[in-house]
Amino acid sequence: MRTILLGILSVTGLAMAKPVNLVQSESDPHNDPSQGIPPPTRPLDWGDVNVLHTTDIHGWLSGHKRENYPEMSWSGTFGDFYSFVTHMRKKAEDTGEDLLLVDTGDHRFGNGLTDRTVGSSDDAKCISCLYHQVGYDLLVPGNYDLQDPKIVELALGQEHELWGDKYLTSNVDRTDENDPKKGEALGARYRYWKTPNKRQMLAFGVVTSKTQTPYGIKVVPIHEMIQQKWVNLIYSLFKEAIDPDLRPVDAFVLLGHVSPGPEKLSKEDDIGLIYKALRKEHPLTPILIFTGHTHKRWCKTFRGEDGITGTERSMLIQSGRHFDTVSWMSVEVKEDPSRPGNLKFNRRYLDNNVPTYMHHTGKDESNFHLDAGKRLTKFIEDMGSQRGLSEVYGKLDSDYFLDRKYWIAGEENKESLFEFYLNAVETSLIPGGKSQDRNWLFFSDWKIFRGDIYKGPFTVNDLYTVSSDATGNAHFFHTTVTRKIADQIVHMTRRVDKAKGDLERLSEPRAETLDAIDGSQTHFSLASQKDPLPPQKPVGKTYGWVTEDKCGNGKDGDDVLHFPLTRVNLQKEKDGKEDLTNGLPVYFWRDNYTNKDLEENDPVDIIVTNRIGNTWVPKALEKLGVSTKLYAYREDVNQRNLLPTYIKATYPSKPTPLGEGGE
Repeated sequence: MRTILLGILSVTGLAMAKPVNLVQSESDPHNDPSQGIPPPTRPLDWGDVNVLHTTDIHGWLSGHKRENYPEMSWSGTFGDFYSFVTHMRKKAEDTGEDLLLVDTGDHRFGNGLTDRTVGSSDDAKCISCLYHQVGYDLLVPGNYDLQDPKIVELALGQEHELWGDKYLTSNVDRTDENDPKKGEALGARYRYWKTPNKRQMLAFGVVTSKTQTPYGIKVVPIHEMIQQKWVNLIYSLFKEAIDPDLRPVDAFVLLGHVSPGPEKLSKEDDIGLIYKALRKEHPLTPILIFTGHTHKRWCKTFRGEDGITGTERSMLIQSGRHFDTVSWMSVEVKEDPSRPGNLKFNRRYLDNNVPTYMHHTGKDESNFHLDAGKRLTKFIEDMGSQRGLSEVYGKLDSDYFLDRKYWIAGEENKESLFEFYLNAVETSLIPGGKSQDRNWLFFSDWKIFRGDIYKGPFTVNDLYTVSSDATGNAHFFHTTVTRKIADQIVHMTRRVDKAKGDLERLSEPRAETLDAIDGSQTHFSLASQKDPLPPQKPVGKTYGWVTEDKCGNGKDGDDVLHFPLTRVNLQKEKDGKEDLTNGLPVYFWRDNYTNKDLEENDPVDIIVTNRIGNTWVPKALEKLGVSTKLYAYREDVNQRNLLPTYIKATYPSKPTPLGEGGE
């Protein structure tokens, strides 16, 4: 299959994609595109066993193409990554060390490259083949890879055929309609194999139990999985492995599309339970753990148990999101067996870009880009072009941020993404907007967004990267209530939302300032500067990840030193004091009360997004003693086409004369 794909990708005269110059910031040296991508300043620490890790790529195989920071630091394509991995494997081969490549899921949903093609089995297969082309040694699916019936159908066939025992689904079962309690693994329960340097490895892979799977697929909670018979059979293998003459295990590898902490984890999704089960049978064997799902850079080490308390012989790492990070873990496993102690682990979080890759491979422009890598990049570019992802809806005159700017009801809120969306609602959704005779109230939670909107051309692909509703035709909801109910509905909906969210918070993604629950995958979980006043900025650093974790000295994991983005806490007032909502979920709203002296019983139309209109709003109305139902609002404008409709009408793209920087 890999050879066939390379044949398909063969092209001549390749032109590598270049970022679009959208931001010129003379006032902010950390967002200046003329400042080159900062390279690493130190080499990677190699060990006997080394691992490259990706996770939560969500379709960003073409890299980040905006010419601003931190986007430029994440501009590497999957083809660039292919060249990097190939060079690194050659280095490992030359030095007699092992190098693994692993991924912990969510390959799709979050970018037009995958979202716009999810309905096509051929396109879905192309995405799987691209991952296979890079040659991962181990991978697990994520919750987004298992919730869509079409993608699951693909997994039932091609994924297992492509990957064999490398596609790990230790706790994902195909259910038997005649016996729901009986099931076989979707992929492989485990992988037991020998590395090129004759090290025996045993790997498992799990997925969060909160995954909403289609009929026929079941995710078994981790605390139940470790009690299943197939695991007990492996336990006998574990016991044999203690005897090096029978079946040795030199290192375990655990993959999990689950939260790694530091918050308290539920027993359903605690990968640490697998660690403890392994330690009962293998108190000394190194255990390398890789996780995903919560979109952050994170690391921690485990201390041993059962007679070697205080010894660190295991490390866990997580590696960002949206193909912004490639993590590195290395460990020295060679030691005196009579004197076991702490193993020497190292970790590093690499920015996904070509200068970083060149630095760590010792290559330059003349010899880094392999022909196969170039073909891979070109193939991805062609996929995007054929699906119209570069089509421009309009050209924006400003950036609009999700949580870099405050949003306060009734204020101007420049550069707030909430305000931009409310303008779209008033202009392109509600007939007549401010001039309408009827009184209306629109509100939504923040989870309809994935990330920021940047100044310049707004394309089809931008719509997918910004909006979680771009893949469907979800309609808005509306109903009519009295002014008295309208005055209470936003607050009551937030209370209902919080009551549900509190139950899920321990096992769902968490962003830096907002809770990413109910399946939303945030694009803004960078370590942040939470002071709303910009701090003093040391010259020479660009915006990017600033990671604090539980490994090393806690601050030495980032491969390149960056300056943190200034972010605000939307659950607090501007002065930093707690607001009166007591930590309720973040919502935004706008009303048009033509008569500010409305009586309590005067009618008000409430209009809401599909997500909360299907869930929290009906429950909130019920709690307020209202039995009215919500109905679809407008057939011609929905959550998929609202922003394109608004941008086309308000920010039309004007062709630039040749010679004046036209595209």
